Amino acid sequence: MKTAWARHLVRDPRITVHLPNGEQVVIIEGTAQIIEDNDISSEEWNTLDTLFQSKYQVDKGSPYWYVQPGKVLAWDGGGLQTMTRWLFPNR
Repeated sequence: MKTAWARHLVRDPRITVHLPNGEQVVIIEGTAQIIEDNDISSEEWNTLDTLFQSKYQVDKGSPYWYVQPGKVLAWDGGGLQTMTRWLFPNR
């Protein structure tokens, strides 16, 4: 792993990610995992590579990661009246 954040995730895969929008908030807490070659089909790999390469204008990228959610929080607007929480059992 070349980047510090990737090395940190390999050592401690706990992660929190969120959307950049402060008005429509989605926060995901979970565990980051590298997508291995046999985790998805060749067609899915081709789609993922095409989308990544198009978005970031690169020929190839670092390993792909996914987040296995443990908890998701979401709300709309400045108040918490619309807050929703989902809890996912450990797998």
